[in-house]
Amino acid sequence: GQWFGGRHSKSVEISKKWSFDAAAEGEHQLDEIIDELSKTYTGGPLLVSVPSNNAADVIQRIRDNPRLRFGKPLPYKIIGPDSLGRPELLTSLSTLNRETARPGYYTEGMLAVAPFLEDVANQKALDFREEFQTRHSQAPSVIAAGFHDAATVVAQAMMKLVANPDDVKAARAEIRDHLMKFDVPDKAVSGVTGGIYFDRDGNAIKTVPIGVYRDRRLVSPPTQLSAVRDIETLGTSDIYQIAGNYFTPTRIVHTGVRVNEIKDIDLANRRAFIDFNIWFRYPDAFDMSAIEFPNAVEPLELGPPLDEASEPGPSRNNTSEQCMAFSACAATSPSPTKLPSKSSPVCPRNQIRLPTLTAMQSSYSKSSPSWFNECW
Repeated sequence: GQWFGGRHSKSVEISKKWSFDAAAEGEHQLDEIIDELSKTYTGGPLLVSVPSNNAADVIQRIRDNPRLRFGKPLPYKIIGPDSLGRPELLTSLSTLNRETARPGYYTEGMLAVAPFLEDVANQKALDFREEFQTRHSQAPSVIAAGFHDAATVVAQAMMKLVANPDDVKAARAEIRDHLMKFDVPDKAVSGVTGGIYFDRDGNAIKTVPIGVYRDRRLVSPPTQLSAVRDIETLGTSDIYQIAGNYFTPTRIVHTGVRVNEIKDIDLANRRAFIDFNIWFRYPDAFDMSAIEFPNAVEPLELGPPLDEASEPGPSRNNTSEQCMAFSACAATSPSPTKLPSKSSPVCPRNQIRLPTLTAMQSSYSKSSPSWFNECW
């Protein structure tokens, strides 16, 4: 790919390429590859492109045979296709002794293509996951999410059908034409894997997210690439060209809320008073003044954090991340601008009036379990 940041471009250079035939003498070939890798690996990205039925075996062999440098293992920076992001991989690795003794031994920090990432998914995806879990007693796979979206797109096109359904040829042609009209982001069909639209050749234009394993869960890393149609609108933003398409980096900020109390519920005005803790996990610098609470009755501002921490290191893919936690209370409503004017609510813990959210006294202790630990 190429990077257009107003300065220079970069291309990916492949320093070494291996292959093996799993159906023939794969075992012997794979042993030779792992042996060479353990002697020559220099710390760069290692692309492991293997089918799902071989993924667990290959990952186990690679991790069990690290490159030693000055007597210490040099961690492999593994990245791979969706075969490394499927639940079967974790299931297969979970029975191994090293994985049992140290959960995440084989997968921590590994990157994989993940078209369906729950922690950055839209509300439709979360609803789909809950319903799928209820019906099938297991979480939906990437394949399930993809088939769901394919059916959703076809259903949207069929809803526009004017031709007689009994005339199969005419109906198919019209459905195809309707599908081709989903050709720009504004006309995209909302699916569980994001917006879906097509180019003139019928290819779906989608940004495929990359997930990183953290504590045996595939989650979003601090940055994802988002597809761009008009690069002129991005100003000075960095732009990547990959296979003829353009992408720009999008930062990912994780957040979580622990509700402490809900009271003064007003069903008529759909209003309530909520006391809650909230945390944010993010890389590098983060402008807290940009945080908005759209359903707050009055504008809110985050004051000093209740607590904050930073955790760098290989378990975070060598990317330093910070976590800030706040304790706050607010009156909320789905339509705050339509509500009659009322006095600011009062926080019951220390009688600090809103709209200013301030850090409040808490029994939180770093030496004991806390809701703040959820940030990591």
